[in-house]
Amino acid sequence: MKKLIEGKTKKNVNGFTLVELIVVIAIIGVLAGILVPMMIGYVRDAKEQAILAETRNMVTVSQATLIERVSKGDKLYLENNNAIYKGEKVGTLTNWMLSRAQQHENKPTDIKSDPDWAIAKAILADLSSDNKDYPFYRFTEKLGNNPVGKTLASFEAEHKCPGFVMFYDADGEVILLEFGRNGILAHYDRDNGYYIVEDKNPTFTNFDDQTKK
Repeated sequence: MKKLIEGKTKKNVNGFTLVELIVVIAIIGVLAGILVPMMIGYVRDAKEQAILAETRNMVTVSQATLIERVSKGDKLYLENNNAIYKGEKVGTLTNWMLSRAQQHENKPTDIKSDPDWAIAKAILADLSSDNKDYPFYRFTEKLGNNPVGKTLASFEAEHKCPGFVMFYDADGEVILLEFGRNGILAHYDRDNGYYIVEDKNPTFTNFDDQTKK
């Protein structure tokens, strides 16, 4: 009886066979092949939703500031002859103004548009980036940091910061706003609303090509 019990005990503690291990590994491999792309997709979706939320807030803040300034009789700066979008002269606000507003406590004397400065300050406050020493996003003041017409990848590689482009009309309405970071570009325009640019190499909107006229 003792020998039978010992024999039974030894049989119970035997490990997996090679075939069983191969089957388990194969199952794990199949599950990983299904779950990993799903997890990557969930992470991507979460990043896109976060950028879209930031973009919505920026449009709201920008529009509110423009309306306030126009109602006070402030002149909007639409004097750049190259800033034509869909045949309409537009005002523009890009990384250049955001970086100046982030780096300087008071408006520099070379900035002509007070509404642009006010919008930039409001956007930075909304992004928790108005403190130049501890900003959530740091906008570089490097010369030429204007993302209009550039790919997001090339802009981020050169400047190591998010890209921002906004166009507004003479009445103070936001026509277009784009915000891109970490390879994801969110777009807003008054005709199509909000969406993520799905191109493999997303590019910021450019002005109209005046040479074709």
